Amino acid sequence: MAERKAARREVEVICKGCGARIRSSAGLDSLGFREITCPDCLQHRILPLKWGYRITYWVFLGLYVYGFVLAIQSGNHQRDILSGIGGVFILISLLLRAILKDFKILYQQRKTG
Repeated sequence: MAERKAARREVEVICKGCGARIRSSAGLDSLGFREITCPDCLQHRILPLKWGYRITYWVFLGLYVYGFVLAIQSGNHQRDILSGIGGVFILISLLLRAILKDFKILYQQRKTG
């Protein structure tokens, strides 16, 4: 575990609450977003996904859509298609949640500068 902490990169961001420069190693949440807390005002900040996470999420989503389209084209019964959707619904909802959250964070960063 000590090796993992040593491998973390420090990031430098400016706190939106107090304007202080924060240089800290960011922790990861369950979906791969980096989280930083300002030591001055204790405001919690979430950073966008790294490229590796973002690409992985898009690839998994694309593979699911591709598989869904193939299942429809193959002429399977509707019951079989719906059971396939139900089996991975939780995974797809998490992927979509992460992609939309990342898009929202990136949009807010571009909007504020």
